[in-house]
Amino acid sequence: MIGKQKNNLIPDRVLIRENKAYLLDYKTGKPEEKYIKQLAKYEESLQEMGYEVAKKVILYMGVDDLNIIHL
Repeated sequence: MIGKQKNNLIPDRVLIRENKAYLLDYKTGKPEEKYIKQLAKYEESLQEMGYEVAKKVILYMGVDDLNIIHL
């Protein structure tokens, strides 16, 4: 869990190296704008904690394909 809010945020994966954070979130189905906004909230919380977010990735897993979105 990350963040100082009452509703803690729970990203799928966060890697911290030195003062940099790398975010990875797994999704099924098709890409949606709400998922990009979700990662932006994770980024904001990590920045409030003093980390620089170096990379954000959404990994969409389908039955027959894999789609990687670099933000």
